[in-house]
Amino acid sequence: KGHEKGFPNLRTTQSTTRYMNIWRARYHLVGSDCQVWGWANDKFSYVCSLTEPNKEVSMEHFTQAKAAAASCLGEGWTLKEGPRKQGEGVRAQFSRAGSSTVISVMAVASPNLFKTEWRTYYFVGDPTDAL
Repeated sequence: KGHEKGFPNLRTTQSTTRYMNIWRARYHLVGSDCQVWGWANDKFSYVCSLTEPNKEVSMEHFTQAKAAAASCLGEGWTLKEGPRKQGEGVRAQFSRAGSSTVISVMAVASPNLFKTEWRTYYFVGDPTDAL
């Protein structure tokens, strides 16, 4: 329900960029740097990301975040889970018919020059903006 109203109870300190407003979040489902993004046309997203040391830790946080989301959702929400379309990793997405809100959790390989790190993402927002 917070998504429909712009997550007013999650917002704390605000910063503004040329393209959006960003608030630090009061609650962090994954990591300690979650944010509320305010897009044009009164669109809002709650986004968290956490850099992990390896796949096992990322998958552990993915499983915990997915379980936390499932425990908070009411009836009518469905879970679609599977591999990512691009790159290594998994994605779980909760959606509900007639709702403009989705909840996505991902564990993603993030290769760089020296090694492959993993990231865990948590997203609540519009399906067209989903990570």
